[in-house]
Amino acid sequence: MRSHPVALGQVSRLIAALDLEAIAAPTTSHAAELVASCEDPSEAAIASDLAADLYGLDILKRNVEDDPHNTTRFYVLSAEPQAIEQKTQLLTTIVFRTQNRPGCLYHAIAGFAENAINMTKIESYLVGGQFVPSRFLCEFEGDPAAPEVADALDTLARHARELVVLGTFPMASRHLRNRSEENLPSWGTKPPAAFRWSDSQQEAGG
Repeated sequence: MRSHPVALGQVSRLIAALDLEAIAAPTTSHAAELVASCEDPSEAAIASDLAADLYGLDILKRNVEDDPHNTTRFYVLSAEPQAIEQKTQLLTTIVFRTQNRPGCLYHAIAGFAENAINMTKIESYLVGGQFVPSRFLCEFEGDPAAPEVADALDTLARHARELVVLGTFPMASRHLRNRSEENLPSWGTKPPAAFRWSDSQQEAGG
């Protein structure tokens, strides 16, 4: 079974069930091209419908991922800003950098909580492989042109060493979240036991 390493990791159950050897390829489409060129019926690839059409391959099975909710997203970049019709919920992606010291991230993103803006993703990356300034990729619901988002970004800019807005795009309809919280458990004023220090731990920690 040939494919990109990430794709192979997403179909590990299928590979194990069929007792196949996983062989990494630079891309999923390149894996399809290799399978087509070798003309060996024992070879297969994890790739898109488009790759199958392009290289004349038969699709043996669809939706073989381990997690049915797994989604791979691709960003389409433009040299110039593009107008977006706000017919649905918008997502904005930014990159920012802070100093690596206590409280920096907390203060930088505080504006999102203060303006009731939902952050859907935040990932950290080391700059230059060193434990110094940290770079974050962040995604949140909203349009930078909206007053509350502009206020949150202004707070972030005051505490960040660098801030870049990569772009804004519509949220896919199947990912629109249900904002009803009727069935969500509430901590109230007391977090679950797994997140509380016991008396002995508090005494030991001073």
